[in-house]
Amino acid sequence: MKKYISLILICVILFSLGSCNKDNTDTPQVSEVPDYNLEVGHEKFEDMPVVNSSSSYLGFESESELYDDCDYVVVGMLTDTFTDGVPKKYGLYGQEVQDGSGEMVSCFSTLRQLTVLDVLKGEDVGETITYANMGISMSGDDGNEVIMWLPENEFIQKQNVKYIFYLSESTREDGTYYAASDQGVINIDGLDENGSRGKYVTEERYDQVKARFGEYFEKYDRSSELTDQ
Repeated sequence: MKKYISLILICVILFSLGSCNKDNTDTPQVSEVPDYNLEVGHEKFEDMPVVNSSSSYLGFESESELYDDCDYVVVGMLTDTFTDGVPKKYGLYGQEVQDGSGEMVSCFSTLRQLTVLDVLKGEDVGETITYANMGISMSGDDGNEVIMWLPENEFIQKQNVKYIFYLSESTREDGTYYAASDQGVINIDGLDENGSRGKYVTEERYDQVKARFGEYFEKYDRSSELTDQ
């Protein structure tokens, strides 16, 4: 009788283990959305009139020249939208110009916070840096907000969208970073057409950047979200 009972207990235990393994196998695995894939939407600045400024800037024959010239190359995304940034005016020597000072202004920038996801060239700059977008938002003559002093060859980056930034550190005392004017910001997640092949980035430059950093285009790709909408 004892042997019979022992045999029954062994069968019950084996059956239970088998059921547990089956349940684990059949349970679907839920893929988590990476914490850097934040919501991207339409932003206020996209509807604002732009008063462009002509500009002279250092051009590069290729991505290789741009890469060699800049101090840093990073993958990053801006955590605030352009109209929530801090507008700044700078003088000829990089000093901040205060309203009503009478000093000559040579540069208008909007300071925004940039989250660094990957450093592709240069030393580690930390998780967050201050990024200077050229141009500022202000009230026009009719009282409506406009974007002023945005160089004609540059575009404003969207919030939570991922780009490769070819950066240099500013000589200003506020420790900001700025992107190269000649196609120094390239969209890699597919959510901003201005930073892809088109008006502000040539097909040749885009393909050169992708040839060097293709793995990051694949890693952060979200272009399927556009087709799902």
